[in-house]
Amino acid sequence: MYELVTLTKRHIKNYLRDKMSVFFSFLSIIILLVIYLLFLASLYGNLEGFTEVENSIYTVGYIMGGVIVIGTITLSLGVIGSYVTDLESKKINGFLVSPIKRSRLIISYYLSTVIITLFFMLLMFLLVFLYLGILVGYWYSLTVVLYSILTIIVFVFISSPLVVFLAILIKSNNAFAALSAIIGTVIGFISGIYVPLSILSPFMSNLASLMPFSHMTIFLRRLLIGDDILIQIPDEALNDLGLKNLNVFNLNLSIYLILGIFLVISLSLLVFSYLRVNKKQKNL
Repeated sequence: MYELVTLTKRHIKNYLRDKMSVFFSFLSIIILLVIYLLFLASLYGNLEGFTEVENSIYTVGYIMGGVIVIGTITLSLGVIGSYVTDLESKKINGFLVSPIKRSRLIISYYLSTVIITLFFMLLMFLLVFLYLGILVGYWYSLTVVLYSILTIIVFVFISSPLVVFLAILIKSNNAFAALSAIIGTVIGFISGIYVPLSILSPFMSNLASLMPFSHMTIFLRRLLIGDDILIQIPDEALNDLGLKNLNVFNLNLSIYLILGIFLVISLSLLVFSYLRVNKKQKNL
């Protein structure tokens, strides 16, 4: 256990020490916020017939729902990049010749990814909570707060294994950096984070329904906006705003079932990643 804790701390410190890595991890989040503030705030941020407070709750919930979801991906990519760096620089070979068990080494990379991603995403939710409470005068109930925290935890456990799986397929930092940039952009569009899924073609909408991030974005936005506001929005408008739950190829499945399926798939990919990396390191 001591070895696992020490290795996890080492990966966390390495990530936080590299300021450029931290910056680029937040780049997609910064871009998303700029897009909303400069271009989309007026389009999706004002609902007719709602009070100023309700519009503020809606706008913050809509924006931050997407920001937190994409953050679980970009931050995870930034942290797991330490594995690619260690692999390319051969530092990982030094760990392998030590008495450290391979299982603990591999798990330490995953744990560092989860810990940092979860910390920053919960911090982001805290800022949302304080912003609405102090500046808008609206405080989320304890139920919503606890439910949001649990939701973010589940989202991190869905995103992080997917990122780990992608990282083990990469052998260089340049390739990993290119992949990270592509993933952040593609997920932002195809998951309805940058623009509502309602403007996409039927084919792209069906493709989006197979991605966990589409469902995660809708779920978190609805949670942060709240039922009191959502119930006043017509179904057609909910669909146009990208707030209506997605069917998976015309199958009307419960959002909890969908997230549960994606969670199982992600954890299965984590096990596969562990077996693959363990086999690869044995051949070094």
